[in-house]
Amino acid sequence: MSLAFEVGWSLLKQHEPTGWNDPDEHSAIFDQDEDPRVLVELYAGIGGASHAAHQLGMPTAFSADAWDATTKVRQANMPEGEHTTLRFGYGDEGTHEAVEERIHDAVQGRKYHLHGSPPCQDITHANPAERVDPKKGMEQVNWYLDLVDRMKRSHHPPDSWSMEQVPRVRGLIQEKAPIHWKRPRDYVQEALGRTKNVTG
Repeated sequence: MSLAFEVGWSLLKQHEPTGWNDPDEHSAIFDQDEDPRVLVELYAGIGGASHAAHQLGMPTAFSADAWDATTKVRQANMPEGEHTTLRFGYGDEGTHEAVEERIHDAVQGRKYHLHGSPPCQDITHANPAERVDPKKGMEQVNWYLDLVDRMKRSHHPPDSWSMEQVPRVRGLIQEKAPIHWKRPRDYVQEALGRTKNVTG
């Protein structure tokens, strides 16, 4: 389950709304007039972070994943955004420069949160040791962190960013990019401090 979805789900449960499948029921959490942020989701899969953001009233401006079948799912569920199939780090379309340009075109000057969930199969302790290759697994993690660094220095940087990853990554990237790690409940508490009460 996506960290972003867990955060969104926790937020909604905290406010005890009814009608879980009705996005209009939850749209007051992010008021687009007061907080017109959009989401950019990379390594998106079927769009777990996009789904959580959509339920909270934050539209997805752009999402991408290497698996074409998941792009069709995101297009059907979040029609407000641009959804594409991309292999990050491969070919002309998968360069940092090209992805940055696609993101900037999609967000159209709006504030945006950049979220990425690079594959973890070669990093996680959940797989047997003989089936993992941390060096290979870190290629996409490092690609994403390099993109974040590039985007932060661009003419239109993200308002915030996040990465969903397994705990083992902490030790593997700490030297490359010291990061302040937070647990899902920390994000929930921060978000609750910034949001309206949707039940009242």
